[in-house]
Amino acid sequence: MPDHPAMPENKTESQIAPTRITLIHRYFWPDTSPYGILLRKIAEHLASEGNQVSVFTGQPTYSKESDASQSVQLSQDLGEHLTVKRVKLLSQRRFRPIFRAINDLIFCIGIIWFVLRKKPQVVMCSTQPPVIGAAAAGWAARRVGAKFIYHLQDIHPEVVCETGHVRHSFLMKLLQKIDVRTVQRADRIVLLSEDMRDSMMDRVAGIKDKIEVIPNFNLPRFDDLKSPPEEWMKTPGVFRMMFAGNIGRFQNLDSIVDACLQVPDKTPFEFVLMGDGKAKEELREKAIAANDDRIKFIDRQPLSMAEPLMADADLCVVSLEPKVYRYAFPSKLASYLSLGTAVLVVCESDSELSRLPIEFGFGLSCNQSPVADILEQIQYAIGHPDEVAGMRVSAGEFFSSHFSRDQVMPQWTQLLQRVLG
Repeated sequence: MPDHPAMPENKTESQIAPTRITLIHRYFWPDTSPYGILLRKIAEHLASEGNQVSVFTGQPTYSKESDASQSVQLSQDLGEHLTVKRVKLLSQRRFRPIFRAINDLIFCIGIIWFVLRKKPQVVMCSTQPPVIGAAAAGWAARRVGAKFIYHLQDIHPEVVCETGHVRHSFLMKLLQKIDVRTVQRADRIVLLSEDMRDSMMDRVAGIKDKIEVIPNFNLPRFDDLKSPPEEWMKTPGVFRMMFAGNIGRFQNLDSIVDACLQVPDKTPFEFVLMGDGKAKEELREKAIAANDDRIKFIDRQPLSMAEPLMADADLCVVSLEPKVYRYAFPSKLASYLSLGTAVLVVCESDSELSRLPIEFGFGLSCNQSPVADILEQIQYAIGHPDEVAGMRVSAGEFFSSHFSRDQVMPQWTQLLQRVLG
């Protein structure tokens, strides 16, 4: 007999069972939600490393266009190690709040059912639906002994309360307590910026070691570039400033338009807003009332059409209402930089978002008020085309070193390794 018991042979890589990962978000490709599009690439990356990845999501309802595509299969294979399961939801074509609330409830019940049935080893959920989606996912993950990763695109409910869009009601306080509990029980909390990290640590004690800051990369395209109509392209000799994305309440676009209306009439300048949102009609009416045709609007476009328009702009705008930077980070910055466009950031000067373009030379920044400060930055860019050209070069360099998929995807691999120990 041997002096020592025989040691088991080391398993080869092919013999190691793949990690079962479930990714959860209310929207997923081909739906048009930005995070839903990003999540496909994250899922594909994790699957390419041999993990067994399942995505739990809803039928496309993010926009009126995607809501019409209810024919997407409820179960779908996107590769050998990647499957998608969709729960059927009510149509949101009229976008009534009651339909959204019912859909959120259906989706949360579906989360619990899916996780309990699949028994994954790792569950990751984002912030759609806010608060209750992650609470349901975290609860189900604990029931099956899975690690839980909370990937926050925004910090709710603070992002709507602190900005004055929703009152600090009993319901908001209850939602905050629920979310704090979810954060405390999560194995990892993934945030998009240092400011969001600081806000989360102010909110919940003792979680510093669980927080990871991983930025969103630029939105990927899944189809070929398209040529925009000629009338949408920039007129030669005209300085074009552009905003692309959700034209909503958090973007502080009212102040941007006010500043643009004060650019002297003889200046060859235009401001193009591309997208849809609750503030769009108000801004359009303001431009009409001022009789200023330099403020132009283009409806929301697929990325294949939007990218050539953004790349054609001289300066792209990232703007937030006061305090929002503490609870969110606009992922459109990565998309702008990927196209090599100079950026104007309108946000608090002590925010990470405002510091980046100055520190790395890819743009300008100023506070949200007074409007005269915004106007000053716009006129500076118009009057210094050589500097703007240099900013475009710096934009591409900063993107490659900070926001490209080559930089971001390894961080997801490392995060998974740390979570699994």
